[in-house]
Amino acid sequence: MKLAVAGSIALSMCLVTRADILYTAYAQDGTNRLATIDTATGLVTEVGQLSTLGTLGIQGLAWDSSSNTLLTFANNDRMLVRIDPVTANATFVGNPQNDNGLIAGLVYDPIRDKLYGTEGLGLSTTQIHEIDRVTGAFTPIGDPVEYGSGLTFYPATGEVLMTDSFPGALASWNPDTQVLTPIGNVNPAHGLAWSPVDNALYATSSVNLPDPSNLLYQIDPTTGATINTITLSESHYYAALTAIPAPGAAGILLLPTAAALPRRRR
Repeated sequence: MKLAVAGSIALSMCLVTRADILYTAYAQDGTNRLATIDTATGLVTEVGQLSTLGTLGIQGLAWDSSSNTLLTFANNDRMLVRIDPVTANATFVGNPQNDNGLIAGLVYDPIRDKLYGTEGLGLSTTQIHEIDRVTGAFTPIGDPVEYGSGLTFYPATGEVLMTDSFPGALASWNPDTQVLTPIGNVNPAHGLAWSPVDNALYATSSVNLPDPSNLLYQIDPTTGATINTITLSESHYYAALTAIPAPGAAGILLLPTAAALPRRRR
């Protein structure tokens, strides 16, 4: 398509699509690492080693759009940690004080401006909590659920999608009503992330936790069916997955062309 503009050039409009870069975390050589995953190629690129004490045994990773940082939970030291996505520098936020269970997943809800987490890693049920992003304190919400290994916010419904690792299931949770709606079966998956760039739902494989895996699934958020399986460049136990929101999956690029607009004859 060509756009006529004043002057002697025409501009050609084309759509420039791009794959998303997801964030993940894994343990290696006794330390936790922050890394990215290219959804088009499966390339895993380490950002850096998490740079402070209290970042071992991390589970869950959530993008906090109110501060443009990542949030995770370090189960070994029972603390909420904030991470710089560029440097992997980790900063202590706070302790929940009165809870002893292990966090399985985290999700930031940009509509309600709240952080949620599921407590009960490795158990048959998890307790959903609202987590204070200033103090790290937990506030339980509703009854325990049979999901919560992976969490992500789904903008199409304004609800939180949840996975159950074993045998593998997907559900939607409404933070306002606490109603949990089963969606369908999925491949055993742990980390869960909705990509606004790809307009797609992704999950990391968890067939034999905590064994390493090199599979990333693209999942239909309405049925749980696997749309695509992406082979990652490295095998790890990927303990978390999240995406950084971006405005749209395609940009408009205006390219000058040699074609000139016809001139009026004098």
